[in-house]
Amino acid sequence: MVSLYEIFHTAPAIKDFATDELEKIAETLSIRNRKMNITGILHYHDREFYQILEGDKNVLTNLIDNIEDPTKHGNIHIVWEGKSSARAFNNWGLCPFITGEKISQELVAESTDHMSTGLQLFKELIPVFQV
Repeated sequence: MVSLYEIFHTAPAIKDFATDELEKIAETLSIRNRKMNITGILHYHDREFYQILEGDKNVLTNLIDNIEDPTKHGNIHIVWEGKSSARAFNNWGLCPFITGEKISQELVAESTDHMSTGLQLFKELIPVFQV
């Protein structure tokens, strides 16, 4: 039986990303995450990425070990990780408003009714966050 796991991490961006650049990143990551049964959300604010990933623990820890991308961000900082009783998101996607602009609806993360630990911390750290 696969238990559900959650990782909330941040990473500083190496530059200011425009909305269209973030949408291209999201399209690529959505395909990868769907194949890996990963759900969650990505938010970009003040040159910082904030992300929640939900899925199998081994899949997520391997992914975190391999997502260091010097072309997009600096070192990853884990804010919280642990088991989760349910998914907080139905898919993986972006926050509805990123860089102050509304993004493509197809790329928006869809939240569930579950308030995970990672999502609670996410909302506390990012006062402008909306799902």
